[in-house]
Amino acid sequence: MRARVAGGAWRLPVVLLFGIFLSFPFYWMLITSFKRTGDLYDLQNNPFLFNERPTLDHWRLLFRETLYLRWLGNTAFVGVLVVAITLALVLVAVLLGYYLITLVQVWQAAEDDDRRTSEAIIVLGAAQFDGTPSRVFKARLDHAYELWRTNVAPTLVVTGGKQPGDRFTEAAAGADYLLGRGVPDTAILRETTSRSSFESLAASARFLQDRGIDRVVLVSDPFHSLRIRLIADELGFDAVTSPTRTSPITGFDAFLKYLGEALRVAFGRIFGFGQLARVTRVGGVTSTVAILGGPSGVV
Repeated sequence: MRARVAGGAWRLPVVLLFGIFLSFPFYWMLITSFKRTGDLYDLQNNPFLFNERPTLDHWRLLFRETLYLRWLGNTAFVGVLVVAITLALVLVAVLLGYYLITLVQVWQAAEDDDRRTSEAIIVLGAAQFDGTPSRVFKARLDHAYELWRTNVAPTLVVTGGKQPGDRFTEAAAGADYLLGRGVPDTAILRETTSRSSFESLAASARFLQDRGIDRVVLVSDPFHSLRIRLIADELGFDAVTSPTRTSPITGFDAFLKYLGEALRVAFGRIFGFGQLARVTRVGGVTSTVAILGGPSGVV
């Protein structure tokens, strides 16, 4: 049984506490900035009229007065402002915490190899140069070939369309490479229209599920594993991942890929990966996600 990367109920309270912790600097700035020359130090009547360094009593009174708005007049506006900005800081912290948790999950999924006996192996496309797979694509194809050779699945599915000006599709280049390694043509299926990971898997789902195939192994780069598995789940596949370990994408380039993948996964979980693919295809508020993740020919 594969171990899915899944979150627990502890996440929400943790990120909320993290957000509250991040709001403390704002309170400190607020306390030290609301000083009025000549005013007497009066803790009971106005917690903002401090003429000396705030103490623990100041903090306690500040929270009591601002959060419950027990004093009116001009200071009521300040109290509302404190609460509003605190909530905004908590929201930012929650979103940051959500992204960081997703980044950890992307990293963890990249370390897993969940290969198991399946009905098909789907290779996510990458760049090709006039019919010759790039080093990134070759690494994926070589790994898929080893899975096929060791009887993980009898069918190989190569995916990927072509970029403007190309003579060959990624799928065609991948199929020719596998044929050259001794895989019979009857064991290869080609998906030749897609330009993104979601399109590749969606198109593959249409013709594989028509053949009664839904138990698949997905092959790509390690940083890609979590997103393609979640996409496959959304499309109705019973999917696991087995990433290549020989990808030339390493070091800082790989780090940037992890950051981009975490952003894509974070958006996809909220809005759905199909919707994310449609928005990034036409350009929109999530176009930054597409830039970080790269086009089909890259990832």
